[in-house]
Amino acid sequence: MNKEEMRTPFQIYSGRSLTVRFDEGLLLFFGLRGRCVVTVGEEQYPLEKAGLLLINPLTIYRLHCPLDASVLVLRVEKEVLEREKWQGDCICYRESSREESGADRKVRGLLAQLFQYYFEHPETALVTRSRYLSELLHNLKTRFPGGALKQPVRESTMLRLGSILDRIADRWNEELSLNAIAEEEYLSVSYLSRFFQKN
Repeated sequence: MNKEEMRTPFQIYSGRSLTVRFDEGLLLFFGLRGRCVVTVGEEQYPLEKAGLLLINPLTIYRLHCPLDASVLVLRVEKEVLEREKWQGDCICYRESSREESGADRKVRGLLAQLFQYYFEHPETALVTRSRYLSELLHNLKTRFPGGALKQPVRESTMLRLGSILDRIADRWNEELSLNAIAEEEYLSVSYLSRFFQKN
């Protein structure tokens, strides 16, 4: 089993909040129960049972999932996106609804098949899972459009932000100041302040 096959592409969150995050992979959130909220920029996307939210790579988000709610997150690796020639630059959001479209049903069905197959056949080769994943990505690209993002964030910006957030997380119990972090990152205080406001 190669490294790509061993990665678990699914994560379930319940009773947990994630502070500012981003990922190199594509994230597809699927509401399981209750009401979780994913915040992207200043927009909030409530996810109730069967609600869908797709976030493209390197998009900054926060997740709030109370104890009475659960959300399933599918992470599609950067390598898979490159192989599938994914060029999405939008956020796709669908609330749960009794009057869903055929495209919504298809995407939800493919996600369920992928989830079921992944856990029923973890020992098998990636070929069948790749087929489901390819079909899911194709449906997201062609039949599940969303609103365009204002500006894609550069990868270097995301790496710098990740470095700063890691530094803060590692020293959460210490008294930190903007001045100290700016000095450690070789930045001016005003630039660091603007950097966080902008990103």
